[in-house]
This record gives sequence, structure tokens and C-alpha cells, in this order.
Amino acid sequence: GWRIRLARLLAAAGQIEDAIHEARICLRLRPQMAEARKLIEDLSVLSRGTQK
Repeated sequence: GWRIRLARLLAAAGQIEDAIHEARICLRLRPQMAEARKLIEDLSVLSRGTQK
């Protein structure tokens, strides 16, 4: 759907927290969406790596 595409675009633009937020909305709407779950996992690792 459009929301997971938005999440990927946000991630590509470096807006990790916004991307995670959009991907979480995807999971609320469609809990079986493996793509959103994987994106959240991947971005969470990135997010932890960039925080001080």
C-alpha cells in the first residue's frame, strides 16, 4: 500500500523515526504485513546505531 511506500521513502531520506511510525501504522492496519515488520526491525537497528 501507499503507507509502506511512504515509510520506505522516509527511511531513504534519513527520516528514520517517521518511517518507523508509518510502518507501525501499517502493522496496526494489517498485522500480517511481513514487509512492515521487517522494515521496523531494520530501521530500529539503524535508529539505535545513530543515537548517542
